[in-house]
Amino acid sequence: MCNSSLITITLAFLISLSLCLPLAQPEPFSNTGTFATNSTYANNLYLILSSLPSNVTANGGFYNASAGQDPNKVYALALCRGDLDTGKCYTCTNTSSLEITKQCPDQNEAIRWGAECILRYSNRNIFGTMEVSPFQCVPNPNNISSTDLDQFNQTLNNLMGSLVNQASLGSSSIKYFAVGDKSFSSSRNVYGLVQCTPDISQMDCNSCL
Repeated sequence: MCNSSLITITLAFLISLSLCLPLAQPEPFSNTGTFATNSTYANNLYLILSSLPSNVTANGGFYNASAGQDPNKVYALALCRGDLDTGKCYTCTNTSSLEITKQCPDQNEAIRWGAECILRYSNRNIFGTMEVSPFQCVPNPNNISSTDLDQFNQTLNNLMGSLVNQASLGSSSIKYFAVGDKSFSSSRNVYGLVQCTPDISQMDCNSCL
């Protein structure tokens, strides 16, 4: 369903055993305001959405572009998870571009995100801007025993702190992306993944993460 709010795209993915997991079925969010069917805005939207899957894969997993002129200008972007191969990136973006118009059929602004990609469009300029709210939170159904909780939390904090530093400093081959894991018991690990859209500043990425 559609919700009258935006969604953070700078913190595209944050995965661990205890934090919020965007791993459920992709959910759309949309802002207030609608457009008419067959309007100029609608035509610009459909045009740009149809171009996103091929362009995001051709540009390393991130692409943003606009179509049309004010007041009917559409801004759109797509971001694939940094460790996703080209085929899966295309499939996720293509599915999202089709589904977002079904789930939010007349919204001026909407976003659809899941475990593998994010797709967003708006009638305002959203490029190069950090936005940290609202957010989607999907709790992990796994539980941590009380005897492991302190060790888990310490390991989690150390892992995520390390990943945030690595991602925001751009120390990996993919800008603003980091993934890793650490053991907190003899048989269990904490897994983490963080990613910002590469069009924001290093400072904003660090602040967001």
